[in-house]
Amino acid sequence: MRGESALLLWNDYRGSDEAAFHEWYNRRHIPERVPGLPGFLRARRFAALSGGPKFIALYDLASAAALTTLPYRALLDNLDSESRHFVPQFGNASKTILSVVARADYGEGAVLAAIGFDAPHMSTSGEAIARLVQRDGIVAAHLLRLDAAAKTSAKPTRPDDLALPFVLLVEATSEQNVAGLQADECLGLPRDTVVPLRQGVFRLIFTSLP
Repeated sequence: MRGESALLLWNDYRGSDEAAFHEWYNRRHIPERVPGLPGFLRARRFAALSGGPKFIALYDLASAAALTTLPYRALLDNLDSESRHFVPQFGNASKTILSVVARADYGEGAVLAAIGFDAPHMSTSGEAIARLVQRDGIVAAHLLRLDAAAKTSAKPTRPDDLALPFVLLVEATSEQNVAGLQADECLGLPRDTVVPLRQGVFRLIFTSLP
C-alpha cells in the first residue's frame, strides 16, 4: 500500500448487469479519481475467492484529507447517470476511511486476505505484522484503523454503510498461503477480545495506472 490512509469499499453487487458494472468501475469510476484527484495515489479492485462480500475497492491515499478536497466533493455532489444507476445497487456495503497503523511488505501479491473486525482493547503491534510477512508466500501485511475524525468529513453516499473499526490486509502469492487466517491469531490477541465483522480471500482484478 502507498500513503498513510486508505478508503476501503467492500460490497456485493445486486444488479443483473455485472459485466457492465465492472466496465463502468474500471473505465469511468476509478479514472475519475486516480490519478486526477489530489491525494489519491492508487486504486485496486479485488473479487472474492471465498468469504465476502464479493468485491473490494481499495484506494491508497496520501492522507484522509484527500476526501475533503473541493474536487472530490464536487465529484460526489454531481454523479453522472451511470453512477446513479450502479451505486444504488451496491449491497452489504462497507465504506471505511482508514489510517495505516502498522505495515510490513517486500512486494505486492496476487491474492488478498481481508479481515474486518473490532477489538476494543487492542494495542497495535508492528511486531505482529512484521512476523506475518515471514510466513511462506506472504508478501505484505497492513493493519488499518478506522479514522473516526475523517468518517464525518466525507459525505455518505449510502448512510447505512458499515464502517469497520479495524481491517487486516494480507497479500500473498496464492490462496493457500492465506487460507484460514484469523485476526486474533495473526495479531497475537486473545480470541474473546476480537469481534469478527466480515472476512474473505480475494484475487486482484484491476489496478489503476500511475
